[in-house]
Amino acid sequence: MTRAVKSLSPDFPVPSLADWRALAEKGLKGAPFETLIGRTADGLAIQPLYAADPERAVLRARPGLSGDRDRPWDLRTLVDHPEPARANALAHDALTQGAASLLLRLDPSGQTGVAVASQDDLARALDGVLLDLAPVALDAGFMGAEAANWLAVLAKGAPEAPLAFHLDPLSAFAREGRSNGPVAAHVNAAAQAGARHAGAYPRASLFLASGR
Repeated sequence: MTRAVKSLSPDFPVPSLADWRALAEKGLKGAPFETLIGRTADGLAIQPLYAADPERAVLRARPGLSGDRDRPWDLRTLVDHPEPARANALAHDALTQGAASLLLRLDPSGQTGVAVASQDDLARALDGVLLDLAPVALDAGFMGAEAANWLAVLAKGAPEAPLAFHLDPLSAFAREGRSNGPVAAHVNAAAQAGARHAGAYPRASLFLASGR
């Protein structure tokens, strides 16, 4: 025999913020209510009680990739695991858990990024990622033009993909302090890659000017 358990909560009224404040002021015994307000080290007020405010706009949770196209913000996750297959798994985990886009750091040696040295390597790292829905940005250093060509081929069936080629050989030179070949040649290759892909991917970000 089972016995139904009756909840007691419906028998009690739900107190309002005004009810709580009235009791708090009673307990203060004449002291101003403001004495309950704390301050952070930066001087920001910490209220003694917070309640839901239906009038205040709340940052919406991601309803899914299809709803992110016109959002005014981005939540981008860095993917730099050296193994392309593991990097791919981490990319999918990030997108599943709320990331809106990916920053893929590439390094053929695998020392500072995903070991991508060919289009096939990049394809393994991005396997199953819908490039027209989940923007992919590249951080490829001096191999930026070549990596941009690989990414463009992988996104061939998605001309509206908001790719971020991030062609930026000058920042690569500033970061490394050296160049595997004339810097002018890298700049020229980046310019040619940008011109090549601008028409095919009108929503893409071609170049990057980094202040790092």
